[in-house]
Amino acid sequence: MFAFGTVCALKGKETADNGQRTTDNGQRINSKEGRKNMGEEKLQLLIVEDDKGIRESYDLLLSPKYELDFAVNIAEGQKKFSTEEYDIAFLDINLPDGNGIDLLKTIL
Repeated sequence: MFAFGTVCALKGKETADNGQRTTDNGQRINSKEGRKNMGEEKLQLLIVEDDKGIRESYDLLLSPKYELDFAVNIAEGQKKFSTEEYDIAFLDINLPDGNGIDLLKTIL
């Protein structure tokens, strides 16, 4: 429904030298965030979207299964990326202060 004009970035597999470990059954443990049991932790999503209605739709659909964080423009999104670690990001293409694709280039 709201996939048009949105870029989705998935966090790639991490290597052991940057704080990532896996359990015996292959679940990821991120020691930086103190995740003890990934099976009980929700994935962290950042949604950069200026339209309030679309943000509310993301919240309604995704909040039961994922931990959501929102930004309304590129500047706020960059600030959040610099201070937090996210597993998935949804980036609106047309934002008031720029393009979500440009933001994607800065976070990869």
